[in-house]
Formats: sequence, C-alpha cells, structure tokens
Amino acid sequence: MRLHFLAGLTLIVVSIVHATGSDVPLPSASSSEGFRIASDATITGTRLLRSNSAGDASDDTRAGLSVPATEKLKSWFTSSEVTPEKLQSWLNKGKSVNTVFTRMHLKKAGHWTLQAPQFSTWLQYVDNLNARTSPKSTSAISTLTRQFGADELYGMIESAKFIPEIKNLATRLETDQVQYWATIRKDPDEVFRLFRLDEARDNILNSATGPRT
Repeated sequence: MRLHFLAGLTLIVVSIVHATGSDVPLPSASSSEGFRIASDATITGTRLLRSNSAGDASDDTRAGLSVPATEKLKSWFTSSEVTPEKLQSWLNKGKSVNTVFTRMHLKKAGHWTLQAPQFSTWLQYVDNLNARTSPKSTSAISTLTRQFGADELYGMIESAKFIPEIKNLATRLETDQVQYWATIRKDPDEVFRLFRLDEARDNILNSATGPRT
C-alpha cells in the first residue's frame, strides 16, 4: 500500500513539474441536503480539494483563520458541543467553515484536532455548505492549512494514521492533501522534503523522465 501511495505521489510531483497554466479539474460537490453527523466512512475527498479563491494557489502556510471578531467573542462563551439544530441554523445562515471551525473550538485541540469528536461533524458541515453554494467555494484542506500550516498538518495526519478509530480518515486526508498540493502547484522540493524523499528525488525524477544523454 505504501509503495502504491509513493508511486502515486511521484506521478503527482511530476505533473506539478510539467504543469501548464490550465486549471486542474476538481470533483463536483455532493448533492446531499440537511445536516448529518459524519462518520469516517462518509467523509468524501471533494470537500478537501475545493479552492476557497484564486489566492489559495499561493496559500500553503500558516496564516490563521479569518473570522469576524463577534464570532470569536461568541466562541469564548459557548460550548464546543454543538447540536445538529445549531449546525442547521448556521447552515441556513451560510456561516463560513472558518467561523464554524472556531465556534466548535477545534483549533484549541491543536495537534490533535483530527482526533477531536467534533472534527468529522465539521467536515460534514463543509459538505452541506458546498451543496448549497454555487459556485462551490469551500475548502477544508485550505482552512486546515491556514490554521496549522502545510508541515504541521502533514504531521497531524501522519500521527492520526496510528490511531485505529480514525486511520481510514487519516489515510484519506493524506491522499487529499497531496492532491491539493497538485492543485495549487506546490513546490515539488517541499513535497519531497515532507515525505523525506530528498535523497531519492533524483532517481525518481530520472526514472520518470528517462535517462540523460
């Protein structure tokens, strides 16, 4: 499985190297309506690949979430336990995924955010909001990257893979993060550094492009 993943990573890196200015086609949004509590098995990759804006192409660092001051203030006086009714109310009002992430106190979990009980619920909110928005403009990976940075998020996903209860979720997030990097044309050197493939980089790229003459 790891070999297959690295092979896929190599193809993605090569595609970044040879990428043109054309847009990368993204999966279409789910058509589901209403709010449902998510489980690992129902979390789809589409929410993780959608771009918030053209600025996402250069947004791969920890910059913090843009949340109205009033929403931050409310989060100080409300519980992290959010009911389906409250989430449905936020959905009807079109509250941003950044705001809901903050109101659910997810960033307080720090490195262990992916293990937080409410995390999969937030991901489902992202899907439901996208189902109501045209064009589909919400990206969970973009939000997580702005909150934690690409490096820390990668480490969080790697740690989560060792926890049986969320291993499937972590594996999916790993794949979707790499696909997101391809979408934003992330520097291949950074990708190889994260996967600790620096020493093997030349051999991999030479194999993909053919022998030098």
